Amino acid sequence: MRALTPDEIDELVAIYEADDSTHTLSRRFGIHRTTVLKHLERRGVAIRVRRRTESAPHL
Repeated sequence: MRALTPDEIDELVAIYEADDSTHTLSRRFGIHRTTVLKHLERRGVAIRVRRRTESAPHL
């Protein structure tokens, strides 16, 4: 894994706020999904709750 620059974190936040997923962002930036979440939380971004789709198994 690698460290993101401040500009990359700005881009990550903007993309997330445009409704992309943390999973997609982790692949795009080459970082773990929990690292994506930490960057978002540090910037004060409200974390979306993952929506269940009809094809998702019910618990």
